[in-house]
Amino acid sequence: MMSIASQVFLVFYAIIYGAVFAVSDRWRPFFVRRYEWQGVRRAVLSLFFFGFFPVLYFLVVFQLLLTNERKDPVLLGVVIYSVAPLYAFLCIWAWIVVRWKDFFYCMEEQRLEPVRNSLDWLGSKAPSFSRYPFVVVVALFLIGPIISLFVCIGISPWGGGNNMEQANVAIMTLIGVVVGILGSYGGIILTNKLQAGRERKARLSELRLTAFREVNDLAAEFLNNYLKDSQYRPTDQFFRTLTVTTANIKVLFSRKAFDSFKEFEIMIPNLGPNGKGTIEAFIKARDEVLRSFFDEAVPAKLHS
Repeated sequence: MMSIASQVFLVFYAIIYGAVFAVSDRWRPFFVRRYEWQGVRRAVLSLFFFGFFPVLYFLVVFQLLLTNERKDPVLLGVVIYSVAPLYAFLCIWAWIVVRWKDFFYCMEEQRLEPVRNSLDWLGSKAPSFSRYPFVVVVALFLIGPIISLFVCIGISPWGGGNNMEQANVAIMTLIGVVVGILGSYGGIILTNKLQAGRERKARLSELRLTAFREVNDLAAEFLNNYLKDSQYRPTDQFFRTLTVTTANIKVLFSRKAFDSFKEFEIMIPNLGPNGKGTIEAFIKARDEVLRSFFDEAVPAKLHS
């Protein structure tokens, strides 16, 4: 049978372990971008600090507590304190990736949210990650719990009790831990893939809205000047900007939206072929283009 101390340790360890995984996800510890070694290095480092070290520590401490029948508040308090190394592993990992961020993050990842805020906050705004306070944090949350636990227990980790019963409990616990870790890793990988998809969609939406604003600005510039002088002809700078915007629209939007834009574009020099267009037709064409652009830049479910 598992002792009260081992059960308390198991419960609190599972809770804090899950919390550490949830907090660490903002740094994308297991997200590997294609053809970039920074993500591979970060994932390997994460396997040690979020996988190997926590599991090894758990197995050692759990075996220590498995046959300890003490139920006094002092031991239970030390047992709860003994889950603190999980936070220390997170701090050490974060300190390493912040100190050598170019080694673990490519420049594009460093500009993404929430990675950018996390690196900036820990790198420049958190005094706890400077050298000496960091040593205190590690001593308090890593060395302190280990020493306290050994001093409080004061027994051999492998002595006493029914060895077969201990082995069976340890094996079942190990299986549960491994399954939990694999499930957590699977969830993180799936979350990273979904997050990458969301980031791509968000970036595409941002670029489309930029093109939307550029077309709107160009149309407003042409319309304002044409209303002042019906003989107005756009400048070379205007057409250079229009050419760049047209190329962006062709890449960013659907074929239907691009065709709509081209029908509008031919009206810019002289309100259509042979100058037979009207201001009303120009405004109507502009509104249709901007509406189609906005619908593709911002999904209907977000602005309905």
